[in-house]
Amino acid sequence: MKRPIPYFNLLLTVILATLSSLASIGQEKAYLNVIQEVTEEKFAYYTQILLRYSGDAHCLRITFGNGAVFFKGCISNSIYEAGKNRKHLGLCKWYYKNGNLKQIASYNSMGKLDGKATSCHVI
Repeated sequence: MKRPIPYFNLLLTVILATLSSLASIGQEKAYLNVIQEVTEEKFAYYTQILLRYSGDAHCLRITFGNGAVFFKGCISNSIYEAGKNRKHLGLCKWYYKNGNLKQIASYNSMGKLDGKATSCHVI
């Protein structure tokens, strides 16, 4: 029976650790209070994760404390800007705390509503 290469386990561990750290790049996290202002983790109502930055858009996923998604979409201003001051871009979706879709809206490059927002009233 052949013996495995002596450093194979070490090499495999280093490769897996490198891949894991690369996967977390671009996953900047911020904690938000109920009015979506940045706060400390212990006061958080939402958790915001920066999924990617492309051009002038910061694409985010915001979750409730229970892990359910609250928002998926992109914004043009700082990810630390309070919720009411955000300029949304492209297709944005909001969800109820139970995971059901609440609203879908599309925004133009200026952050203005592009057409109509569709609300879903299934709670």
